[in-house]
Amino acid sequence: MNLRESLERVADMRLRILESQKFRGYSGRARALGGCAALAGALALRWVPEGMMHVALPVVWGCVFIFAFLLNYGAVLRWWLLLTSDQRRRSPLSPALENLPVFVVGGVLTVHLFLRGSIASLPGMWASVLALTHFTAKYAIPRGLRAVGWWYVAAGAMMLAYSEVIWRTPWLPGLVFFVGEWAGGWFLFRAHHEGGVLAFLFGVGRSPRDEESAHR
Repeated sequence: MNLRESLERVADMRLRILESQKFRGYSGRARALGGCAALAGALALRWVPEGMMHVALPVVWGCVFIFAFLLNYGAVLRWWLLLTSDQRRRSPLSPALENLPVFVVGGVLTVHLFLRGSIASLPGMWASVLALTHFTAKYAIPRGLRAVGWWYVAAGAMMLAYSEVIWRTPWLPGLVFFVGEWAGGWFLFRAHHEGGVLAFLFGVGRSPRDEESAHR
């Protein structure tokens, strides 16, 4: 065996190890539905009288978060429960669990800003906190999600800088989260499935890549 063949085998082994470490529990479609919920909630806020906005904004966005959280982590749990015991040992839930402390911090900051009366800063803070979830467990998620993380970094900074504008135009945060969640859902879908947009929207079943990984 010459040096070139040895290097090729090492490179192939490295790719196989990285492939085995990828986390496949996230659902691209579940994430996209969460984005739809964010846009729907933001559009609903347009009909709330300005005097009630300080109450309606955290309530509506709180419902959106709970819906999206249960939808996405419910998909993770369903995926994990359908695995065999051997597959569970090789596919731990740790990549998804690493984000839970980030959500706890986001909840603490939400309560703090609400009690301080800084309601207008909430959407920007939420986008900034959500951005952090795209940089945990980088080895286990598609690279495209890092770009989505930077989208939320930029959007969060913008919404914090112009919080009063965001306060008067509540559909803007909805659009930010809608775009981010659909992009994130698309990257997750393409990482483990074949097909285009129609398959993303309406397709069912697992891709050959998923089936191959499940039997390794």
